[in-house]
Amino acid sequence: MVSPRTFKLAEGVLENGTIAVKKLFERLDIPDNKFNEEIRCLMKVKHKNIVRFLGYCANTQGEIVDHAGGVVMADVRQRLLCFEYVPKGSLDEYIKDASNGHDWIKTYAIINGICEGLHYLHQNRILHLDLKPANILLDGNMMPKITDFGLSRCFDEKQTEAITKNMAGTLGYIAPEFHSGGDIYTITKKSDIYSLGVIIIEMLTGKKWYPAYPDVDKVLESWMNKLGKSQRVTQLKQIRLCIELGIECTDGNQANRPDTPDIINRLGETENARIMTGVSSLTVPQVQRALEKLEDATKNLLPRRDIVHLMNDSAEKNVTHWQGAAKNLRAAQECLNDNHHIVAVESGPSISVEDCNLREAQECHNHNLHISAVESSPSMSVEDRNLQEALKLIKDDLVGVIGIWGPGGVGKTHLLNNIKNSLDGNTTFNYVVQVTISRGCSVEKIQTDIAQQLNLDEFRKDSDVQFRCRIIYDFLKKRSFLILVDDLWDQIDLQAVGIPYPLGIENQLRRKVVLTTRSRKVCGQMEVRKNIKVVCLQEDEAWQLFKEKVGHETFSYNPRIEDLGKELVKEMKGLPLALVTIGKTMYAKTDTAKWEYAIEYMKQSWYVKDDPLDMERVVFRQVKFSFDSLRNNILRKCFLTCALWPEDQKIPREMLARCWIGLGLVDEPEIKSSYITAYNLMGELSAACLLEEDHGIIMYNEYLEMHDYVKMHDVVRDMALWIACGCGKNNSKWFVRAGVGWDEKFSIPWSQVERVSLMMNMLSELPPVDSNPCHMRMLCLGNNFLSRLQYHEIRKFTSLTYLDLSFSQLHRIPEELCSLANLEHLDLSGNSDIEVVPHCFGGLIKLKFLYLEETRIQMLPKGVISKLQALLVIDIRTLRPVSEGIRMLLELGTLPNLKAVGIHVGCAVLREGADLPIRYLILEDHETRALNLSDILSHNFARRTLYELTIHMANLDQIIIRQELALPSCCFGALNQLQLSEFDNLREITWMETCPASLFPKLTCLFVEYWQELEHLSWAMYLPCLEQLNIFNCNAMQQPFVMHHGDNKFGEQDSSKTFPCLKYLRFSWCSSLVSIGDPDVTFPFLERLEFEHCAELKSLPFNMDNLPGNLQFVQIDVKSWERMKGELEEGVKSFLEPKLKLYGVL
Repeated sequence: MVSPRTFKLAEGVLENGTIAVKKLFERLDIPDNKFNEEIRCLMKVKHKNIVRFLGYCANTQGEIVDHAGGVVMADVRQRLLCFEYVPKGSLDEYIKDASNGHDWIKTYAIINGICEGLHYLHQNRILHLDLKPANILLDGNMMPKITDFGLSRCFDEKQTEAITKNMAGTLGYIAPEFHSGGDIYTITKKSDIYSLGVIIIEMLTGKKWYPAYPDVDKVLESWMNKLGKSQRVTQLKQIRLCIELGIECTDGNQANRPDTPDIINRLGETENARIMTGVSSLTVPQVQRALEKLEDATKNLLPRRDIVHLMNDSAEKNVTHWQGAAKNLRAAQECLNDNHHIVAVESGPSISVEDCNLREAQECHNHNLHISAVESSPSMSVEDRNLQEALKLIKDDLVGVIGIWGPGGVGKTHLLNNIKNSLDGNTTFNYVVQVTISRGCSVEKIQTDIAQQLNLDEFRKDSDVQFRCRIIYDFLKKRSFLILVDDLWDQIDLQAVGIPYPLGIENQLRRKVVLTTRSRKVCGQMEVRKNIKVVCLQEDEAWQLFKEKVGHETFSYNPRIEDLGKELVKEMKGLPLALVTIGKTMYAKTDTAKWEYAIEYMKQSWYVKDDPLDMERVVFRQVKFSFDSLRNNILRKCFLTCALWPEDQKIPREMLARCWIGLGLVDEPEIKSSYITAYNLMGELSAACLLEEDHGIIMYNEYLEMHDYVKMHDVVRDMALWIACGCGKNNSKWFVRAGVGWDEKFSIPWSQVERVSLMMNMLSELPPVDSNPCHMRMLCLGNNFLSRLQYHEIRKFTSLTYLDLSFSQLHRIPEELCSLANLEHLDLSGNSDIEVVPHCFGGLIKLKFLYLEETRIQMLPKGVISKLQALLVIDIRTLRPVSEGIRMLLELGTLPNLKAVGIHVGCAVLREGADLPIRYLILEDHETRALNLSDILSHNFARRTLYELTIHMANLDQIIIRQELALPSCCFGALNQLQLSEFDNLREITWMETCPASLFPKLTCLFVEYWQELEHLSWAMYLPCLEQLNIFNCNAMQQPFVMHHGDNKFGEQDSSKTFPCLKYLRFSWCSSLVSIGDPDVTFPFLERLEFEHCAELKSLPFNMDNLPGNLQFVQIDVKSWERMKGELEEGVKSFLEPKLKLYGVL
């Protein structure tokens, strides 16, 4: 591309400021494609540590020039590149100028900035290839800015290296592999890393030191006298780190050079330590003088402020450790605090607290280090103040991206949830979308989560990033939106996701992003202009939170417990997560010895060697107290297993219970008892605040339904993995990369691992198995795209006992799988292309749990089932009824240990399974005209074990509930879920004086689908345990719930009590639906009400006397709402409007 010798620089002056103009030499023959490549690279970059590209001009015109003794007409190109003007010259001049004194704080900030800039380039797949001090400029505040992309390369999305024959660069800075005398060179990111190392060494020593390395101790000695006494120890640590990084970066072997994320992280740790120790080393008079100086300095910036208070959370925390001095400081501040006006200053690397003056305050402002005036109310909690500040920034027209940052466990996610809840029903935004990013999360995963919440039907799982980006962009570009991004670990390109830019206010549209992160550096990378730091609680607030979790009764038992409790709270340093989990653990603990033990445990959680800002490990050790306090090892193992799911994943209780049962952690004589035990264990973990229990709409096996679920706090999950891997010893026994996306690159230590979870990653193949996985017992690959699974690799997993391949798009069951002789749990459900079970499947003689639902398998070969004598659970609810059903049911009857069966059969063969423990049943028959439920209840399993029942009968005319079913013993005693679908002719169920409540005493979920002639569903109103009701494609139904319905009686019902437990009611594609019921129909516990494609809907049965007080969410199309809102009482309308989610409008 363009060599630096082929241009000249000039200074240009515009109306609004000065710019730098780079003019390429006129007769330079630069091909258009090369010139366009440089422009493309320049246009991609936008970062505070990169010289900003403003524009270019290029044209070609004819000109008469002298040539070979004559004149000719020649094409002369004029090419100008315009950049921001950077006034302080190059880093090269700074290094050479001894008068600068090489102040360490400035030097360190420059090194940080260069690394940040290079990290940004590499993230955007740009290699500089001529990084040197002359190509790093310094602005008026000494901020470094990388310039001159003359030799740079822009890589494609999946490209990591390039081959070239023409390698240019600057001797002394170019990597040694490029002057080894070869003809062909390989370009990688490590080429720039070498140049970076040379620059760091040169900044610390004044010499390039190529090809030798400097002596670290001598470098430290040379800086010793230049450092202030108060921060010398920390700064020497930083200097040592920088020189070590410089040496590592200039390693002759490319593979040994660190990458930019590693460099950024290591520098970040020492930068945070410097800020803390630098402030905490101030004496009280110094802090007071700093307060006075800051007051004087800010008078011109913030007039009429009566008092200025320097708030730096790190300083406040450490100064309070100096007890006597801290009391004096607080007393002085109380004298000054006549007003509540506070200026919060977050000091950056180049700001000295003691010497803060007006110029430096202005520099802080220019660098977006957030000098801001905040009104503080003494009675407002930190949590409320943070929420009010966040909502204020969201309303600010000029702010596009808002950052919420702080260590893990301080309540960032809680604050984000409060923001979302506060905006529910607010008309400012058309859409409020909340996504969790998590460590290693890919753009594809974020796009999928956003598309689900926006209900983008055209969004396909198999589409590429660009297609998805276009779909999301086209949907949002004419809408106001707020994107809430939780738990961001690294920079994410929001425009690549599909978020329209610019953010802020654009054409009267509000476009906002609020993100949470543990790292302030990420805020900088995401170009956050306003941020909120979430800190640990003050002592009083911490005590109140802890006391609430422990309970009043515990403290009232013994007066000494309260004193011990306060001491314990002090040891937790105000961390909300620790206060909550340990508070719950100490609930009802009345033995003072247990409190004393807890205090000692917390004291040991803070190691002397800990970095005070490295909160994560401290949190792990603190919260582990709750883990250690669990009553037995089974409960601890159950807890650790929850970490196999992706971060912030809502795990359906049934799915988690199935996992625990499959691992043998829960093993009761009956499957029903096993599930009850598992749910009780989840309750114990929730009571200990190690799990969060809730219910709501979640994706389960590719279906959106309401489920009870559990979730782990992200820090608790990280702690679980930390424990599973030896509490920081990194024993590699667990390898979990769940939900991070297909493009996440990782290498699995197969020879060491025992459990591997790669679920929900959209993987197309398994990572290479390059060593013997002799210890591996568990492999979770569910919800991937494993159509290209390397079947030969499966043979290596000989010790495997638990394998989950559910919903992974497998085309067949590989015979190699049958060689896994130790397999006990195998889940192949949801692979709809699998049709055949190989004969060798009978060799899995240790198999206890086999799940084949939602495959196309119609039979297992003769004799296979009878060989699986260890089977406890088998589920063959396949997409079509099994063939040879009688033979298969008879074979199942030969299994001695069977606890649960799931099967898809016709009515005619059902009698052969009368005595089997059938738990899941799909009954399909296209010949039966009348179905008498007495026939099903005549079988023992229907009364005792049947948990889920689905009935598909297209030609059915009648479902009869005869009077004899009114007997207490004649009921579906265990039935939890009933699905009635595909009835073309059936109008209603004939009840014959039978009571629905007595027939279905425990039914919680009812699904009614494709029932074309159904007129009403009034009998469902009286089901005593019904929580979820889904009605889909019932086109004849105008009003589903009618109190008075002619001669079809439902037995003796209390007609005044309807839907006593219903939480979720959904209508989809019911084209004739006008109203959902009579005004007398009540929904006392309804939480969600959804209508989708119900175009004729005109009214809701709500008045001020029957409003569902628990209602949280109502989804309805805008036309229906416009039709009905005029008919609603004003109070009803006011009640519903904050809960509305309207669709069908721009």
